Amino acid sequence: MRGVLLGLAVSLATIVRGQEPGPPAAPAPPSAASSIDQLGALVKDGRLRVEADLLAGSVPAIPKYALEVRGAPKTSIAAEAADGRVTRMRFAVENGQLIVRGKGLRPKVSIESLEFESPRGVTGMTFHGLGIWKPIVAIFGGIARSAVRKMEFRTDIPSVLKGEIMGGARPPTPSGPPTPAPQPPSASFMDLVREVRINELVVTAFEGRRMELEPFVSFDTAAHPQSGEAMKVSIDHGVFRPAHAEEPTFLALAGHIDGEIENGQMEFEKNKCVVTRGSVREGAFQAESGEHGRLATSFSAKSLFFELSSGDFVVPGGMGVSLDEGSTFEVADAKVSAAGHFSGVAKLDLTGKTGRVSRRGATISASNIHLKTPGLTILDGRATGPLELSFDYQLRYPFVVKYPIPEIAEKKLMLDFHGPFATTLMLSDAGGDEGEVIGDYLFKAPWPPIEEAALVVLAAKWQQDVAIKKVDFTIAPKMFRPCGISCFILGFEFTAEKRSGKKRLFSQFCAPVGKAELFVDKAARAFVLKDVRVETHCKGVVGWVVNFVAPLFAKTYSDTVLFQMPADLPMTIDSVRGGAEWIEIGGKIEWEAGNSKSQVSSLRSQVGAPPDTWNLRPETGD
Repeated sequence: MRGVLLGLAVSLATIVRGQEPGPPAAPAPPSAASSIDQLGALVKDGRLRVEADLLAGSVPAIPKYALEVRGAPKTSIAAEAADGRVTRMRFAVENGQLIVRGKGLRPKVSIESLEFESPRGVTGMTFHGLGIWKPIVAIFGGIARSAVRKMEFRTDIPSVLKGEIMGGARPPTPSGPPTPAPQPPSASFMDLVREVRINELVVTAFEGRRMELEPFVSFDTAAHPQSGEAMKVSIDHGVFRPAHAEEPTFLALAGHIDGEIENGQMEFEKNKCVVTRGSVREGAFQAESGEHGRLATSFSAKSLFFELSSGDFVVPGGMGVSLDEGSTFEVADAKVSAAGHFSGVAKLDLTGKTGRVSRRGATISASNIHLKTPGLTILDGRATGPLELSFDYQLRYPFVVKYPIPEIAEKKLMLDFHGPFATTLMLSDAGGDEGEVIGDYLFKAPWPPIEEAALVVLAAKWQQDVAIKKVDFTIAPKMFRPCGISCFILGFEFTAEKRSGKKRLFSQFCAPVGKAELFVDKAARAFVLKDVRVETHCKGVVGWVVNFVAPLFAKTYSDTVLFQMPADLPMTIDSVRGGAEWIEIGGKIEWEAGNSKSQVSSLRSQVGAPPDTWNLRPETGD
C-alpha cells in the first residue's frame, strides 16, 4: 500500500506541483517527498483509484516491525477527499500477501483490506495470522488489530500521497540547517513496488496553488475564480515504474485540466511571456519519461486565453514584440508538442514599447508597437492569415548633395525620418525565413527636422574663376520642404562677391526660389527631385551672375535622392505625398517564397548602399 501511494504521488508531482504563489528563482529539482507535500496542498476535493504490482521482499517499517511482501500481489486503493482531507478510503490486497511482521513474540499478520471514514477513523479491517499466529489471531483478533494500528493509520492527503498511511512516529523536524553530508539511501517500501497504474484521479484544486505543465506553461490557480472553482484536474490513466537495479524510473501520464489561472509563465517556440491571468478550457496533457528521465509533456486545449504583461512574443514570419501590460493571447484548438511546436488558431492583440520585424537578414526595430490579428492559423510554428502591425519608427538616412563645381566637395548628412508606420500583412505558411509575407504599408515623417538637417548640407561657400578671377560665392539655404502632393520648394540666398584686400570691387545678391517635382523611381525604390525650375530674383549690376546662378541650382538639385529604401528590405515605393509639415510614403511589402537574400541584395549595385537596418527606436546621438 505504501508503494501504491508513493508511486501515485511521484507520478503526479512531476506534473502538478503545489506551492506558494510566485515564480521560483532557479529551483533545484524537488525531492519526491517535497513534491508530494506540494501536491497535497493543491488537492481540495476529489477521488482517486490506483493499483500496483508488488515485488517479493522485506523492508523495515517501525522499530521491531517490518513490512514484507510474499508472492506477486496486486494492491488497490480508492479514496475520496473533501476540503483538503481524506474522508473515505478503502485499501485491498489480492493474489499475494502484504505482511506486518513483528519480532520475537510480536504477531505476524497478513493484511487483506482496510477501510477508513472521517471522523470515525478505521471502520473496517480484514486480516489473518500467519504461522503460529494463525489460530491466535483467529481467536484473539485484538492482538492483530493492535499490531496494525501501531503502524499509525494516517489520513491527511500529504501523508496519503507520500505512502505514509502505515508507519511509526514522525521524526522531529530539525531546528537547525540540514547536515550537508549526503546520507546513504535507506530501504523503503518503494523497493517492493514494480509498477503503479493510475486508473482514475479527479480533483478540484485549491485557489492560489502552483501548477506546472512544462515546457509550455506554469501558473497559479486563480485566487478569486469567477466561476467559483479555480481548477479541475484529472488523470485518466498513468504508469509509474520506480528505478530498480539498471532500470531507470519511468513515468507516463494522460490527463485533463479546466479552470482559471494567474501569475503564470508561458514558453514555446521563441516566445517567453509572463501571464497575468487567463483561463484554460478543456485542456489535455500527456507526459512520458524521455532521455535522462526528463519528462516530455505535450498539451492541447479547446481554448486558451491569457493576459500577458511582459516578455517576448514572436509571430511566425519574423514579427516580434517586447510585451507591455494589456496584451492578450487567445487560441482555439491549441496544441503544443513535447518539442515546443505550437498549432492553433490565434487571436492576438499585442502591445509593446519595443519590437522588431526580422526576416532574411533585414531588421526593422520599432517602438510603441501594436500587433493584431483576428485569426492566424498556426501549424507547427508556421502561420497563415492576416496581420495588422503599427509602430513608431525612426530611420537615419544619408542625404547626399553633389555640386557640379569641383571646388565644392560632396556633402552628406544623416536625415532623421520618424513617425507612425502601419502595415496590413497576409502570411502564407510563414515561419522563420520560409513562406510568404506580403502586404501594404504606409508611413509618415514630419518635415521640419528633415528640413533643418538638409539646410546644413545645402549650404556652400567657395571661390571660383568665372569671367573674373577669384570670385567668392556663398549659398545660404532658407527653405527646403514639400509644397503640395508631389512638389518641393527650395529657397536660397546666393551672393557673388569680388574683393581686393579689404576693398569690395562688386557684390551680387540673389534670392532664388526653385520648384521641383517629386518623382518615384520604382526600379530603384527611391523618390527624387526632378525638373527643377529656378527664379533668380537677383539684385546687382553684374549680369553674368544671373546666367551662372540658374544652371547651377538646376544641376545641383535635379536628380537629388531624398529617400531610398534600404536594400535588404523588400518594400516597394509606390507613392509619395507631401504636405506643409509632413511627407507620406506608401508601397508594398513582398517577402515571397523563393526570394533569396542574394536577389534582394543585388539592388545595391543599382541604387547605392543605404543602411541595412532601420533603427526605429528613438536615438540620442548619431
